[in-house]
Amino acid sequence: MNLPSSDTRILLVDGQRFTQAIIANMLRSLGFIDITLASSAVQALTIMQNGETDGFDLVVLNQTLPDFEGTDVLKMIRDGRVGIPADTKVLILSNISEEKVVRTAFAYGVDGFLMMPVSMAALGRRIYRILDPAQATNVA
Repeated sequence: MNLPSSDTRILLVDGQRFTQAIIANMLRSLGFIDITLASSAVQALTIMQNGETDGFDLVVLNQTLPDFEGTDVLKMIRDGRVGIPADTKVLILSNISEEKVVRTAFAYGVDGFLMMPVSMAALGRRIYRILDPAQATNVA
């Protein structure tokens, strides 16, 4: 699987340092090298609003954050209330399988949703489908 990764900028937001490290290592193993880490929604919003980067190609949010839910951050992005484009690609990772959470995420325009724990293969496939939907049929 060839992922569009060499210049892909990712913001990974997860309040659990251990989980964040695992997901970051998976992303690096998939070839993504430009990864910015945030341990809370507030920290992520500060990074986005202060323009500390040129933006992100993908925001990966854990649904359960210490200060907000991932869907809250997604809504702020989609409403244009942060310093990145409202159409920035967003992937939510969740260990909450409630239908309401999934429904809310898709109502707010999430680009992908994965249940945790997640395998590196599943993470890679989903990111590929999000970043390059035209090629999604070529991914097993």
